[in-house]
Amino acid sequence: MIGQIDRKDITSLEGMLQFKNFTPLDASHAVDVTRMELWRNTKKGNAERGFSNASIGLIDFHTNNTEQSITFGIMIHDETIAKVKAGVGFESESALMPGKVAVPLSPGACIE
Repeated sequence: MIGQIDRKDITSLEGMLQFKNFTPLDASHAVDVTRMELWRNTKKGNAERGFSNASIGLIDFHTNNTEQSITFGIMIHDETIAKVKAGVGFESESALMPGKVAVPLSPGACIE
């Protein structure tokens, strides 16, 4: 197994994203003008979709062994925040695979 993907399924994958670690950053240093604009645009877009009070997170993806990165904004649903605070995992159901899988609470599960 590689994460939640069985090795036998790798031949049919067109792409895969693997998280190696999560590093929380100090917003007073990490949120520059560009990231603040990205946060505002994400907040505005979610408000236009009816989610004006939703929390917004910024995710930085760094390419292995380089200085390159890309940042994007995500909406964090209130239900997700409540479950994280309660320490509750969730059930995941794939559109491609049969059955449900219990997913314990972790940083990776929160991104899923």
